[in-house]
Amino acid sequence: MKICEVLHKDAVIADLKARNKKGILEELVAPVAEIAGVQQEDLVKVLLEREHLGSTGIGGGIVAFVACQDRAYAGSVWGYSDSTEAL
Repeated sequence: MKICEVLHKDAVIADLKARNKKGILEELVAPVAEIAGVQQEDLVKVLLEREHLGSTGIGGGIVAFVACQDRAYAGSVWGYSDSTEAL
């Protein structure tokens, strides 16, 4: 698998605007949900449920959100973002 197969240019956000966890998730999943053909609200819900199990923060400002929202969707879609401010 090549990263260009799963990381679409439309799912790269150069500077996040949101400053809270829910807002960040909403901003991150908007392009991913559109590319994957899933509902943004459903994907945010799944990611928030995953966060309740424990933080997905890796450290050094890196967070890895992973969710399987629809078992019928067999592909992978990745999103990437950066922020000029610490969150």
